[in-house]
Amino acid sequence: MPASFLYRFLKLYCKIGLWFYFKEWKVKDKNIIIKNRPTIFIANHQNAFLDAILMTCSTQLNPFFLARANVFEKSWAATLLSLIRIKPVFRFRDGFSTIKNNEVIFQECVDLLKKGETILLFPEANHNEPYTTRAYQKGFARIALLYAKQTGKLDVVIQPTSIYYTQHHTFQGSVMLSNLSTIQLDHVPSNTAEEKLFYEKLAQQAYQQINHHLPILVEDSTYKVKLNLLINSRSIHKNVEKLCRNDKENIENDVFAKNNFHSISKLFIKNLIDFLWKLYHCLPWYFTRWVIKNKIKDNQFISSIQFAIGIFFVPGWYLLLMVMLHFANQHFMWMISVPFVGMILTILRKFTR
Repeated sequence: MPASFLYRFLKLYCKIGLWFYFKEWKVKDKNIIIKNRPTIFIANHQNAFLDAILMTCSTQLNPFFLARANVFEKSWAATLLSLIRIKPVFRFRDGFSTIKNNEVIFQECVDLLKKGETILLFPEANHNEPYTTRAYQKGFARIALLYAKQTGKLDVVIQPTSIYYTQHHTFQGSVMLSNLSTIQLDHVPSNTAEEKLFYEKLAQQAYQQINHHLPILVEDSTYKVKLNLLINSRSIHKNVEKLCRNDKENIENDVFAKNNFHSISKLFIKNLIDFLWKLYHCLPWYFTRWVIKNKIKDNQFISSIQFAIGIFFVPGWYLLLMVMLHFANQHFMWMISVPFVGMILTILRKFTR
């Protein structure tokens, strides 16, 4: 089933936006993904809808993905979300009576898998505090088993992917997606008791596999202190893969107090470029700060909102600057320089952070 033009356009547009938004965006082991097979992508969920955008833009596949049902309440939203391959999934917090609606959604997912399509979902069923994960729900396992029962085939592929952010809420932090070893079904349970064990085994296997590749910082009374120490102990010269590995080692060894010194000249250049970038993007930057301060109650939406404002508001800001320059100085070269200056400042800021 070909993806809609809107889906493909937004995917390409978001890819460009992600390149500017992140200092480094790395996707490991792309060759692990098995092509031409019904596939269920699963991943940890720490950054609201930005996780889904990253997962979609990091593969050549065009997955359908499941999102919480309450975003489908408006008819226009339901129509738009359907065009970009999003389906509702119901949770206990949506009301116990709504859970039965998932049977219809799961069957729709199975029908898509039968056509060789790809499904993306987040087994934690909600985004969670950074560097921690919740127990995985069993929806992906149910879909896989339902497919196997209806087709008599064991060819469905479960593709775990870990998502690691250097800083979850920071513009031009870094992110790494690691495609892990695929999980494939080896049998179909013969009774209800076996099915329950089957679901639990798959959920636990996926949970352990993804967690093994992530720095997991236990959420307790010392969490925020340790997180700040962890971030401040990093070297700015290390790439995202090394940062992930070092974060993991520091957490496992309970080491959080390394010194991190930057030369005065590097700090001066970094701060100067940062100042020039904010000055040039003053209205989008101020508007983003205002939205985060006054409208966002769940911190896990900060990065997602920053990204959304960036890819939609910044081009409009450039257009406004071009119109203003047109009336102030009708020289064509001044007008077309606006987006190029903005992009150059963004790139310089990206590589000095």
